[in-house]
Amino acid sequence: MLSAPAQAIFFPMPEQANQYNIEKAMLLIYIHRPDQYAGEPLYLTVSSNVRPNKPIFDQKISIQNTSQWWHMDITGEAQEWAKDDQNNYGLTARVLYHNMNLVGYPNNTTGSSSGETRVSVLHVDTA
Repeated sequence: MLSAPAQAIFFPMPEQANQYNIEKAMLLIYIHRPDQYAGEPLYLTVSSNVRPNKPIFDQKISIQNTSQWWHMDITGEAQEWAKDDQNNYGLTARVLYHNMNLVGYPNNTTGSSSGETRVSVLHVDTA
């Protein structure tokens, strides 16, 4: 039986959403900038917890001067969730820096000195 990792991101689908009327689904991920970060390249990876070895999004990034939001199109994944929400095991997002995930999750403590916590957001447009 499949189980979601501890730091999974789950999104309820809007009640009117179904696999046919979802036109666009954008995922916004908040990435913390640790105090000691010196601008080296990092990798943002977002995977479905059903297929963790097949990323939905995998891109080299660098964080600018402050923590920031990254957005990505996950329309196909959202349409799959709407088709069969009983098999929605959520997403996992990672930006690893010295074994620390910089992605904002609820109850996540990161290298940010401000103590801020931002969680990921899904915006779905339906027809």
